[in-house]
Amino acid sequence: MRLGLVLAGGGANGAFEAGVVAAIEEAGLRPTVLSGTSAGALNVAGLAHGLRARDLIAAWEEIRAGDVYRLRRDLWRALRPGGWLRGRGLAGRALEGVGWTWLLETTPLRETLLEVIGAEVLDVPDDLAVSISAVEKPTGDLVRFTNRLPPGHRRSPSYREVDLGVEHLLASAAIPLAFRPAEHAGTRWWDGGLVANTPLAPAMAHEPDAVIVVTTATRQRPAPHLESLADAIGLLIDNLLGHSLAADLKQARLVNELCRLDGTRTDRKEVDLLVVEPTGLDLGGPLDFSADLARRRVELGREVGAREVARWLG
Repeated sequence: MRLGLVLAGGGANGAFEAGVVAAIEEAGLRPTVLSGTSAGALNVAGLAHGLRARDLIAAWEEIRAGDVYRLRRDLWRALRPGGWLRGRGLAGRALEGVGWTWLLETTPLRETLLEVIGAEVLDVPDDLAVSISAVEKPTGDLVRFTNRLPPGHRRSPSYREVDLGVEHLLASAAIPLAFRPAEHAGTRWWDGGLVANTPLAPAMAHEPDAVIVVTTATRQRPAPHLESLADAIGLLIDNLLGHSLAADLKQARLVNELCRLDGTRTDRKEVDLLVVEPTGLDLGGPLDFSADLARRRVELGREVGAREVARWLG
């Protein structure tokens, strides 16, 4: 069985994915088609480079906020006095008067990735197909960085065959407004979660027999009580991720249904899907890298992953 693994974005909640990866390993499964965005891209890259679940777990449990981001230091650019003259209305003037277009510097993340992975460029085995999704900021186009292009009939201009490395991970993890846009190949990049936070399409394009999709957003939960701007941003991200997952799964299930109805199709095949999600669980904010919460996320991922994988295999 050729198995695909899709890991979604979600900031610090990537620790939940590491727990699920541990459950997948313990079940004796080895995915050979890997696709990830943002935090999921970091986990996918680690697996592609030869790290085991225990290595990912150790990294997530040790990482703190200061290892990922720091506040901008160019405070003199925070205000644009001229903007107060051009904006219309109080709200318009206030927004035009802010000179920052992003809040957090991610230089620490680059250093952390180099320490965890141990190289600028990933050493990907020949039998793995790996895709990292990011958005090209100037055009808004979704780009799939990959070490191996999918078959010709499943290929699109969005795929770019490259030697995957740390720069592609930074591009995929550059959360708009929160993080500084990543710079690579002469352009700027934003988090792939803007368009495809659960990048199922690249995995499906490589025509696996089955795919395990791990998301950090739950599609079934009441909206939590908001007490801060951080809470509001976290809920916004969670909602975006949940809707992205629902759209991707709808497309994949539609293709499966078409394959079932028309057994003569040779350009598509039915793919067995397992979705592992933290339904009903509170994983905490995507920018909260506290140690206790990281351990709790890992254990939740291992517990939910083991249960869902066992049910799926059974």
